[in-house]
Amino acid sequence: MKASYLRSGLILSILLSLSIFLSSCAKPPKAEIESAEKALMSARSKEAHIYSEETYRKAEEALNKAHSFVSEKKYKEAKELAIEAEKLARQSEGEVEANKAKMKEETEKLLTDIRTSIEETKKILPLGVRKKVIAKEEAQKLIGKWETDLSSAKESLEMGKVREARDKAQSLLEEVRAKSEEIRK
Repeated sequence: MKASYLRSGLILSILLSLSIFLSSCAKPPKAEIESAEKALMSARSKEAHIYSEETYRKAEEALNKAHSFVSEKKYKEAKELAIEAEKLARQSEGEVEANKAKMKEETEKLLTDIRTSIEETKKILPLGVRKKVIAKEEAQKLIGKWETDLSSAKESLEMGKVREARDKAQSLLEEVRAKSEEIRK
């Protein structure tokens, strides 16, 4: 009986020592997390958060989850997510140039559409003045504003601020088309 207690105690102490040893071996994936953070910073510096939003956002989410797993002492999962975050950050960085070029092309088409819409609206403005939809002075101010806004969008594009130019162009095109529809009614 005494031997059985000794044997049980010995087994229990061996298991306890083994679990303490194994838990002390697991360490946070510090290197992987730092590498992922650096990759995200590099991607952000190349404007991946603007021109590759979805992939960049996934990288951020993976890194945030990796940090959560570290807090929960789930180091294996944290390491896997940190590696995934780095991969996604590098992927987003690689997508920037192609996405930026595509957006630039779309913006140039928008600018052409805006110019056409402004010219068409200029032709129907006298009708709007006759119908008293818009005063002549207001129409002239509006055309001047649109021309200024169009120049601003073109300037942003020339300075390489493609996203800014696209946003300005989309907003301006909506404004011009809305006023044109208002006059035609």
